[in-house]
Amino acid sequence: MSEAPHSSSMADSNSTVEQYRSLKRKMIEKKDLMRNNRTALRACILFNCLLGTSIRDAYNQFCRAVGSDVMEYREYEFWFYQFKRGDADFSDAISWNPNTIKLDELPIEVINTISSFSMPMERLTLRKVSKNLRTLIDSEPFCFQRIIVRIGHRTSYLQLDGYPGIEYIHCGADCNVLYGKRDKYVKNKNHVEYALTEAIQLMRNSNNHSKEFHVRAERSNDQELSMVLRKFFDSVEIELYAKKIVVSGFSFADTSSVLCHFKAGFLEEIQVLPGSGGPWTNVLVEMEQYKKAKVLKICTEFPVLLDIEDLLHFRRFEIAIKSDFTERMARKIRDVLTNSEHFEYAHIITQDLHHRTVIKFFNRNAENVFWNYGSMNYNNKKRLFHIEYNHRQFVIKKLNM
Repeated sequence: MSEAPHSSSMADSNSTVEQYRSLKRKMIEKKDLMRNNRTALRACILFNCLLGTSIRDAYNQFCRAVGSDVMEYREYEFWFYQFKRGDADFSDAISWNPNTIKLDELPIEVINTISSFSMPMERLTLRKVSKNLRTLIDSEPFCFQRIIVRIGHRTSYLQLDGYPGIEYIHCGADCNVLYGKRDKYVKNKNHVEYALTEAIQLMRNSNNHSKEFHVRAERSNDQELSMVLRKFFDSVEIELYAKKIVVSGFSFADTSSVLCHFKAGFLEEIQVLPGSGGPWTNVLVEMEQYKKAKVLKICTEFPVLLDIEDLLHFRRFEIAIKSDFTERMARKIRDVLTNSEHFEYAHIITQDLHHRTVIKFFNRNAENVFWNYGSMNYNNKKRLFHIEYNHRQFVIKKLNM
C-alpha cells in the first residue's frame, strides 16, 4: 500500500520527460522545416530589415536561430538590401554574376583581415565603398593615436596620426575630396562640414580608442569659421569618444559647443588654445566633461576669470588667471591639492604673486625670503613636493610619484 504513491510519482516523472522530448522533437522539426523553406527564410530577413537592425547584427541573429550553414552572408545581404529598397518579392531569383565577386561580397573574415592590414586612412577610404563595408569596419576596433581636423575657408584637412591626410577643397556648394592621387567630387557638401563628419564617424565608437581629437582654425578669431563649427556641432546627436581634446584658434564658447558632445568620464584631458582669448564662459566649468576631466591646459597668453575651487579636482593643470595669487589660493593648494592622492602638477600665472605672503604657507621661515623668485621643497608628511615661484608664477610638482 505504501508503494502506490511512489509508483504514481515515477509515472508522472516519466510522463513529463516524454512530453519534453516530444516538444523538443517538434521544435527541431519546425526548425528543419524553416531551414528548407526559402520563402520562410526570406521572411525572416524581411522582418529584421523592417526592424531597422544593422545587416551584421541581423545576419548573426539569423545564424543563431536557424544555423550558420543555411545561407551565406552574400545571399543574406542580397535579400536584405533588396527588401530595404522596397522590393519584397520573395520569388525573385538572385541576379548577381557568379563569376564576379565585389569587395563587400567577400566573407566577413576576409574583409576583417584586409581591414586589419590597412593603414588608418585606407580604412577610412574603405568605409566609402558601401554601406556593408562601413558597417563591418565600424564594428571592429579602429586604433589610432590622434585625429586632427584643420579648418579653413578654402580647404579643410583630416589627418590620422602621422599618415598623409585627406584634403577637402571648397567648390562652391560642393567639395572635392583628395586622398593621394585619388579624388572624389561630392555634391551639396560643405568642405568644413564634410571633414568634420568624417572625423565624427571615427569617434562615435568607444572601441576605436582614439586618444586625441584636435580641431584647429586656419585663422584665429575667424567669426565665419566659428559659426560653421558651432552649426555643425549643434547638429551632432551622438556621443563621441576621445581621451584628449585640443581646440585651437576658437573661442571658449566655441570650445564648449564641441566639448559637450564627448563622453564625460571617458574624456580625461582638455586643452584650449583660444585664438584671441575672448570672454571666459562659466558654461565650461559647469559641464560634466570639465568636472570629470583629469588634466586641464589653457593657453597662458589669455588669462581667465576662474576660481581655484574649479581646479582642485584636476590631476594636472596649467592656467593663467585674471587676479592676484591670494592667501586663500595658497591655503587651498596646501590643504587640498597636496593631500590628494592623484594630484601631480600645477602651473599658475597670476597678475601678481606676493611671494612672502604665499610662501609662508609652505615654509615657516618665509621671513628670511628676500628675493621675488626662488624654489623650495614642501613635505606634508605624506608626500614631497617641489615649488618654484617668481613675482607672477607659481609651480608645484609632486616628487615621489
